[in-house]
Amino acid sequence: MSATIQSSPTRASGVARWTGLTLLGVAGGVLCIVAVALALSGPAETAVAIREWLDSNHLWGPRTESARLTRHYASANPEADARVAVRAGDLRLMSSMWCGTAFPGVPRKNNTEYERRFGSRAPIDSMYVPKSIEGEALLPVACEYAKRYNLTVLESVKR
Repeated sequence: MSATIQSSPTRASGVARWTGLTLLGVAGGVLCIVAVALALSGPAETAVAIREWLDSNHLWGPRTESARLTRHYASANPEADARVAVRAGDLRLMSSMWCGTAFPGVPRKNNTEYERRFGSRAPIDSMYVPKSIEGEALLPVACEYAKRYNLTVLESVKR
């Protein structure tokens, strides 16, 4: 005796409802993108105001990126990330523009030697936005992440 699967009217209407909502969401997203693009191409004052609004609401812009990086570095495990990089043969150290030393966790006098010996990654705090709440939140978190990352790389090389 073979069993056949039949679609119930309730299930079919549920799928149609979700499909319709998905398409409506996509259309709304496209409409928002087009509206912002058109507004940004308008008068300079309007473009500046829109950019500022987008950034202050953490939707797009440098302060938004600083906030995103702060969350990323706060939740990341620098020791585990460094061990993965070392296993892959990547001994580059995390560099910094704002942490007080080129390589957080490395004595300043050794910066040139370590740059030559290990190389460096892009500055961890390159998205720092001076005089912004987001930028000020990023600095200590990024510097601590870089310090712990670099110390783990150096420790693994000593072994």
